[in-house]
Amino acid sequence: MARVFLSYRHEEDLDTKIAEAIYASLNNLNHEVFLDLKRIRPGDVWAETIEKNLEIAEYFVPLISVQYPHRTGTLHKEAVRAIDLEERGLKILPVNLAFNGKYPPELSRFEAIQQISWRSPDDTKSVVEQIVRELPTPFVLVRGLQAFGQADERAFRELGRDREVEECVALVESSAAPFLLIHGVSGAGKTSFVRAG
Repeated sequence: MARVFLSYRHEEDLDTKIAEAIYASLNNLNHEVFLDLKRIRPGDVWAETIEKNLEIAEYFVPLISVQYPHRTGTLHKEAVRAIDLEERGLKILPVNLAFNGKYPPELSRFEAIQQISWRSPDDTKSVVEQIVRELPTPFVLVRGLQAFGQADERAFRELGRDREVEECVALVESSAAPFLLIHGVSGAGKTSFVRAG
């Protein structure tokens, strides 16, 4: 799973539609995506919420349209802050929304980064695919009907079942329990418990 921050102009309907399409696709792939329209709740302080999510982001995806580089305020602060955070490992994946203008000096870093090109709504699917290729494949802890195996031991531990596993191992190792029955409703994770636990 990757933590992705989407940065775009709200005032442009097309920018918003592209941002929502990227958000939906990445969210469906179990990535943690920050899109202000979806993640800022009533009562949240915009600047604080944006800063907090930028700080924890691993990927910054600016949707650079004609007005994006010249927009002052929150949007400008996001882009400048992302460039600062690049030194700490934030990866910037710019999406060029038919922009061929000049960047202001403080955003000139975007000129040096290979951009994903978008020219029409037909390109939206390709843009999403290119972003997905740059992100790590998400690992889903709860996998429905697919059980965990021995190789998934570390991931299984993240589910917080250590105490139960230790109790079960102690019973198996003791002579007091020649047989051990593990029971539960279908889908409760019995097979995963035995194999990965």
